Amino acid sequence: MDIDAGRYPEIKRRFTLFIVACMVLLSTLVLLMAGGSLRTLVSENLETEQTIRVNEALRSLERYVRVRYNQLLDQRSIPLLTQAVLQPEALLPSAEDLMREMYLQQKLYQQKLLDFSGEVLYQRYPDERHDYGSAAWFSEVSQGNNLGVVDLSMAPQARIHFVVPLIYNHEPEGFLLTSIEWGRVIEESDLIGGLQGVGLLIGESDSPNALIIGQRLGDHWLSLGTDFLGHPVSFQVDHSHTSSFVFRHVITLMAVFLVAAAAITWLAVYWGQRLFVLPLNQLEHHAELLEKGRAKEVPIPEHASHEIVALINQFNQMSQRVHDRENQLKAANKRLVANQEQLVQSEKLASLGTMAAGVAHEINNPVAFVLSNMNTLQEYLEDVRQVAPAIDARDWQALQQVYQELSLNEVLQDSEALLHECRDGLQRVKEIASGLKRFAHTDTKQLEPVNIRHCLELTVKLLWNEIKHTAELRYQLDQEVIVHANEGQLSQVFMNILMNAVHAMEDRGVITIAVRRINSAVHISISDTGIGMNQETQKRLFEPFYTEKEVGVGTGLGMSISLGIVQGYGGTIEVSSSPGAGTTFTIILPDDNSGLDNK
Repeated sequence: MDIDAGRYPEIKRRFTLFIVACMVLLSTLVLLMAGGSLRTLVSENLETEQTIRVNEALRSLERYVRVRYNQLLDQRSIPLLTQAVLQPEALLPSAEDLMREMYLQQKLYQQKLLDFSGEVLYQRYPDERHDYGSAAWFSEVSQGNNLGVVDLSMAPQARIHFVVPLIYNHEPEGFLLTSIEWGRVIEESDLIGGLQGVGLLIGESDSPNALIIGQRLGDHWLSLGTDFLGHPVSFQVDHSHTSSFVFRHVITLMAVFLVAAAAITWLAVYWGQRLFVLPLNQLEHHAELLEKGRAKEVPIPEHASHEIVALINQFNQMSQRVHDRENQLKAANKRLVANQEQLVQSEKLASLGTMAAGVAHEINNPVAFVLSNMNTLQEYLEDVRQVAPAIDARDWQALQQVYQELSLNEVLQDSEALLHECRDGLQRVKEIASGLKRFAHTDTKQLEPVNIRHCLELTVKLLWNEIKHTAELRYQLDQEVIVHANEGQLSQVFMNILMNAVHAMEDRGVITIAVRRINSAVHISISDTGIGMNQETQKRLFEPFYTEKEVGVGTGLGMSISLGIVQGYGGTIEVSSSPGAGTTFTIILPDDNSGLDNK
């Protein structure tokens, strides 16, 4: 259908409006991006600056702790303290007089002398707690940590505990404890002065006992990536002045950019008309050369120009014929793909039928010994139930007699071993079932990183009952290799080659699987010591429906389908064989995913 092109405006006017609109849009985008980038840069610089300040404050706090801890280590070398915990009745009064005058950095703190069990022998100031045997740090310092510990306790009252053991004959006989309230720590270390405008959090942000130093600016905390006495450290940054700073600079940038954009727009319109409008007039003639068809029908734009409408009239006449031919090709290709997918799935299901008996045997063995173990565990449970009456009656003598008669210790140990065997057996069944499901599932076209070792092991598990009676399996897998493929399709390729290797064995032989990288390709070799093949067989090996097996044993499609799968990944399959000398199949795949090797 012809369209009247005379009522549409000329392309010159439309092109000018297009250039102006593009420049306005471009200017807006650039300004938005510049503002965003400037905001990000300012925020990052501010966060970097504040991170340095927080680190300096944290180092100051660590120096505060380290100095007092080192002084406490010096104080524990006073012999009277060690003697006092050994002979508290005789020497404790002297130790108390000594400890009243013991300073850390010319300051008096709460100091306590504890015996080996954590009970308080002496404390400088009254305190509600008199037994530290259940403290979290006590087990660590009492079991050979001669240097002691520094512990930050957040509840019920935040304070730092400095604990050092008093050693006698290489064994801790008591402990010297110094406690400093958190308020004194902040005051004496002058943390507040170094954290103006910054909030510092020690502990988990969602913990009600976390310690906040400085000004809290909200609920969002930035991790410092370090810890203080085993507690994570986070901080906040004041961004309240960032917006005004960015706004002032964006206004300045906008003024400069508008002047430059106006000049660029004028040049673009002038040269654009010379470079693009005039050539469009020539395209009307060249569009007639495309009448054989390489494009679809183009609708008329709402604001089309006179020249564009003239070109569309010519182009649409050709595109209709191209469209018809394209639909025919799509229908034919769709039928071809559907037939190919059905053929691949049929071959896979045929392989499953071949190995079904072997898989059933592999599942039957673990199920059998799991059932046997469950019967034994049932008997053990009956024995254990005999203990319940003695426990209910609190008859400890009868309980001990039953325990010895039934050898319950051995029963529990044997039960643990039986449960471990049952878990292993059921895991084997799970792996085999999972492998069958993944192998039999209809493949999708989606490619993903595939671990070659894992894929080979999955395939071998499914075929193990066929392989173990025929050949010895050897691996030469030097490293983990990842390729971009479909795991189900690769497993089908490996299964076809391994089945051929099994069927090629006249006597028990050896099957060797090797994976290695050569240049920029992954080579997966499967070799057997079977009867081999002559040159004629090797030439026809990948022909569809070609097979030398008996009727009912093979369809002749396995190797043809395998080659098609590998070629779909940009690879190939090479065969090396001679009669009586075995066969080696080498699957070569592109190695373009080496960054995934540590999957």
